[in-house]
Amino acid sequence: MNCFVISLDNAVDRRKHIEREFDQAQLSFTFFDALKPVEAKQALLKISDKCDLSRLSPGEIACLASHVVLWKMLIDTNQKYYIIFEDDVFVGENVVQFLNEITFNLEGMDLIKLETFHEKVLLGELKRTIGNRVLYDLKSGHSGTAGYLVTRDGAEKLLSYLLTDNQIMPADHYIFEEVSKKNKLNTFQVKPALCIQEKVLLEDCSLSNSLDQARDNWVLIKKNKSIFSRIIKEFHRFILRQKLKYFSIVVEFK
Repeated sequence: MNCFVISLDNAVDRRKHIEREFDQAQLSFTFFDALKPVEAKQALLKISDKCDLSRLSPGEIACLASHVVLWKMLIDTNQKYYIIFEDDVFVGENVVQFLNEITFNLEGMDLIKLETFHEKVLLGELKRTIGNRVLYDLKSGHSGTAGYLVTRDGAEKLLSYLLTDNQIMPADHYIFEEVSKKNKLNTFQVKPALCIQEKVLLEDCSLSNSLDQARDNWVLIKKNKSIFSRIIKEFHRFILRQKLKYFSIVVEFK
């Protein structure tokens, strides 16, 4: 199983947590040493010198780049998918059984979100049932990058966005909102989720994700758009807010 856990090489407590958690779940994995800010920025600009990183903090750049480098690794190999976790996750029951079955047939899939952030999301059509979990179309954004499966096709679509001059956003906005929408990724949500970050699951946290950043520092620079474009955008936002108000659910963890 092509399973990676992104973690700073000096994050001893978090690595011990992952070793205990994944050993208990009998889930084999490889640590991927998270990039540090300077090398992270160099890695992103090497892939594309067009990408606009101006509004990301050094920590946000490092977080995004660590994921991006894994996507690039996937594309450069003959593997069909990577399963990517961050280093403060807890995993649910029967994880290995689910992953073995879902990876047997990934046709038509780009991204599968394995985690929940306990926020309201919109789910679409039911696609598959595996054991006690169901796979749905994900029809809205969903925060967090602590657990997901990406296929080769998905990785290519995610990387292609770096080749534009769009303002690059923090990792979870990049993966599960902006790029999924603009590059039309086939994105799915597992319900119940099979992993969750400690800060979402527990009130008192003993771990601090080594990829955590102060997201409040991120600010979108709005580009000048026509009045018509702004009206259309606000209309779509209104429709989404209404859907989230009346039809959204919170994905549970199990």
